[in-house]
This record gives sequence, C-alpha cells and structure tokens, in this order.
Amino acid sequence: MSDDQLEGYEENHQPSRAILDHIIHLSPPGQLQQGIEHFESLGFKVIPGGQHADGLTSNALIVLQDGTYLELIAFDHPPSHYPPYSEARKARESHWWAHMPPGWIDWANQGLSDDINQDIRDYVGEGYDRPRYMQGVTGGRRTAEGKDLQWQVTFPDPAVHKRGAVPFFCFDITPRFWRVPGGAPDPQAPNLHLTNADHPCTARGVSRIHLVAPKAEMDTTMHDFRAILADSCTETPTAVSFRLQRPLYRLSAPLELLIEECRSDAQEELIARGSSSVWEIEFWVDSDRTDLRPVDVPGFGRISWRPLPQEN
Repeated sequence: MSDDQLEGYEENHQPSRAILDHIIHLSPPGQLQQGIEHFESLGFKVIPGGQHADGLTSNALIVLQDGTYLELIAFDHPPSHYPPYSEARKARESHWWAHMPPGWIDWANQGLSDDINQDIRDYVGEGYDRPRYMQGVTGGRRTAEGKDLQWQVTFPDPAVHKRGAVPFFCFDITPRFWRVPGGAPDPQAPNLHLTNADHPCTARGVSRIHLVAPKAEMDTTMHDFRAILADSCTETPTAVSFRLQRPLYRLSAPLELLIEECRSDAQEELIARGSSSVWEIEFWVDSDRTDLRPVDVPGFGRISWRPLPQEN
C-alpha cells in the first residue's frame, strides 16, 4: 500500500445516521467456507472472524480501505441439527436471518445511541408511525485471537419493515478496531492490519448499495430513508438516490444508496421469495482494472465494479 493511500486514515466521528458500517452476505448452513472461497476467487482478501456469542452463526470479514466491510456469515447448522422443542432449536428457528435465502441479506449503519426511534422523532417531529426500530440488544463474538467483542445492534421493527429493506444500526461497546482490523485505526499501532484491506481485485470501497422495491412502495420507502438518514434525496421517475458516508476519510469517491423500482422479473422474484431488498453491491476499483464484467453467480450476491477517477 503506497504512502498516498495512507493519507486520511482518520475516523469519521460526525453525528450521522448515514455512515455505512457493513454489508452482510449469507451462505447456506455449514457452508461458510464455500462463501469464503467464492469471494477469494473474485480477488478479495478474506480474514477470519469467529463464532457469534449466540453459538448459532460464524463469520469471516472482507475489510475495505474506506473502513466498511463485508461480513460473510453462515449458520453453523440447519434447524434439524438441534433437538425438537429445545431452546437451541427455538433460537435457531426464530433467528432474524433464519429464513433468508443465500446472498446479500442485510446491511448496517453506525449507531449513535440506543434509542434510534427518539433520534428519528427529533428529526421528523411527533406523530410519525414509521420508520420504527426495536430496542437495542447486545451482541458479541470471540475472535480467532481470543478477544471477546461486544456491540449493540438496533434492528428495524419486523412488524413494519422487511429485513434488509432499511439498515439496522451497530454501536461498538469494545473498540471498533477490534471488530474491524484494518478498518479502524488502533491508537497504539495506527498502521497495524492495513494490509487486510489490500485486495487482488483492487476493490477500495463500496460505490453503491442498490436496493429494489415494488412500485407501490416507492413513496413509503423514500419517506423511510429520508427520516432514517436525516437527509434529502435525488429523485427520478423510477428511483431515489441518497449519499452515504464512510467510517474512514480515505476515499473521496461518492458512496450512493440507490433505491429503484423493480423493473425485471429477477428483481420481482427477489422480493417475492422473501429475500432482502439488496439487489447488487458495486465496488470502486482501480482505474486501470480491465475486467469490469458484473458477477452474477446463483446462490451468491450480485457484484459490479466501477473504476475510480484518476485522482483517487
């Protein structure tokens, strides 16, 4: 990694609900390694994660230079692995991602507090009924090095929002650089783990999160995101676009959230089969990358590539 790429290795501490934290990709139960191998074959460097505190899922990480990351996750076992009527079986079957098909399933922005609803109410005023979030819950994971991580996550109310249609929020209790090695500076060793974000595919950061929504839900979706992100948007007849922020000031190229009306059978099917609304993730790559063909492999999330402007 060159010296000019290290400039701006500084965290974004703005009080914003629009800072992207991470995007989640699900593999079938017991097949996390297959997910890792898929992303490695695309030229991503994957680093070990660990098992989550609930004992149901394990993960691996793809850290990007802008401080965001991809979480590759899988349930360790199918529901049938657990004895019927056991607490473990109930926990597995009621997990918030238990019934999601493989691919891009969810995404998180950085959390500011444990009361997202009050934050939204302060922005839009009293009398709103959506968007609506649940109370924050504590989560955790033990790393491969034996560190016990803790965070608080605040999920959308499932009575109002489908998973992946709006972001959840993640607030670190332990230092973020423990959770995202190379995606947040360690005050004792600022350059430690930076090579975690060096990828053979030259991916430098997320360019676009592309969501799809049924035509009848576009107005409501736009209203939800205006309130959640506390920001205005750019509108076209069939899409709305918001500007997101990054955890690190290392990449000046924009980060877009695009919400588009379903316009193909494949997009309609994505919504109909209970998947998230995440249609595709686009990555900024080096300007001299020649292979820009999108990646669309059954069972995995869609990926596209966008060359960086020369100044980046």
